[in-house]
Amino acid sequence: MRLNQYLQKIEQGKVINLECFITCLPFLDPQQWRDIYQAERVRGGYLLDIIDVEKHQALYKTIAQDRVEAAYQGSSHDFTTSFSHILVLNQYCVSQIPVVVLSTNSGFKCAGKLLGKQAVIIENQENFYRYQDFLAAIGVSNYADDCDILLGAGN
Repeated sequence: MRLNQYLQKIEQGKVINLECFITCLPFLDPQQWRDIYQAERVRGGYLLDIIDVEKHQALYKTIAQDRVEAAYQGSSHDFTTSFSHILVLNQYCVSQIPVVVLSTNSGFKCAGKLLGKQAVIIENQENFYRYQDFLAAIGVSNYADDCDILLGAGN
């Protein structure tokens, strides 16, 4: 849960996980929250009463409007990317150097040769670069010659 969600729950008088809330706070001293709240242990967690409304309100993070703003707040992954890339290995790749396929909202671009008949998506980098061993281990070694082997990132 994010800090703003905890702050809203506190305002609504809902029970929170105090330990997790403390880890979200921007304080160097983990006990500094005690200047703002008074805690009462209840079934399922803690209820916090606000004793310093001004400091409580100051804790709210502004909601980012785009990926750049979110990056400044350390939450750039809250926004989708405009681009993604896929690494491709196949029989045309020399020395295990993959082909890069760039995908955008308007399509994709590729500066290499793809087989294009079938593709195997491997989500683990080690298995991707050792795809022939990986395919043999799962009993489909014949795919190595007939497929593009993909490792993707982004959307």
